[in-house]
Amino acid sequence: MIMTLSRLVAQVESANCKFVMRYEPSWNYVTRAIIDRFHDAHRPVRMSPGTALVLLSTSWGKYQIMGSVLYEMGYAGHLTEFADSEYLQDQYYDVYVKRRNIDYTLAEILNDKEKREHFAHRYNGDKKVYSQRLLNVYTEMMKGN
Repeated sequence: MIMTLSRLVAQVESANCKFVMRYEPSWNYVTRAIIDRFHDAHRPVRMSPGTALVLLSTSWGKYQIMGSVLYEMGYAGHLTEFADSEYLQDQYYDVYVKRRNIDYTLAEILNDKEKREHFAHRYNGDKKVYSQRLLNVYTEMMKGN
């Protein structure tokens, strides 16, 4: 299999498992517009505001994209459809990195510390630890090839 940055990120975030989800209680980026879009996508199911907030404050899939970020980027489907579809996960990873101006190649990440740390900060928030984790996981993956 060809190694790409998206494959590396998926390995770092979820061991490349599309069904991974992680509730992140400190996440607080949820607007009224996102909640409305979320509720529209899940009709006719009704849920409490608290339940909706938990689902929107959960990172989803192999790239661990936050629920609220998915809907902010325009996703209009049900979360179970997203969790079940590698195609959708790949599609929204691409949208995410382009919108965050971190659409780098794997070679750029491996060879340019500044770009690697910029990617790490914009993707995960922790530029030093996540940057090193990208390198460590890449090394481990290459041992297996």
